[in-house]
Amino acid sequence: MIIITEYNNHLKPITYNSNMGKRKFNYIEGDLLGNKIIFIKDIESDNNNKRQGLFKCYCGNQFQSRISDIKSFKVKSCGCLNLMNITKHGDGKNTSKHHYLYKGHQDIKTRCYNKNHVAYKNYGGRGIKLYKPWHHYPTYKQYIETNLGERPEGYSLDRINNDGDYEPDNIRWATRKEQQNNRRNFNE
Repeated sequence: MIIITEYNNHLKPITYNSNMGKRKFNYIEGDLLGNKIIFIKDIESDNNNKRQGLFKCYCGNQFQSRISDIKSFKVKSCGCLNLMNITKHGDGKNTSKHHYLYKGHQDIKTRCYNKNHVAYKNYGGRGIKLYKPWHHYPTYKQYIETNLGERPEGYSLDRINNDGDYEPDNIRWATRKEQQNNRRNFNE
């Protein structure tokens, strides 16, 4: 067994045991691992014999995780990042009564702003945008509920002026036939 010393990103020496090519790092308190996560101490290995550690998240909370999961960025926080990403409106679930509004909102943003999307050339590529306040889903939802009402059976959201943006006074509930008649002329 050979003991090797290297220097980490804080220029503190770290040592590891080299046993037939395997490296077991001996971290010391204060070492920065992963995404702004600070190592506190080693703790017992889990059932799969994977090394565990006690860490301090950048939000200040302490948590326990496999060291390998921190190093590979599989674990990026104590869980605080997940809490920040939870939607409060609840319409993202298929069970929600307003799931179609949320999905439509996401689809509009994708078509208008994601250059890699197949439909971008017909929306964002033509300069069509989503009205800025509607980037915030609850504002978009409130406008539709207040001004257009509940979606009638067999209808979906349509732009009245096909060359206009998704904005107030340019959207309506329309049937598939109405939407097909409201297409731009591709021969121009």
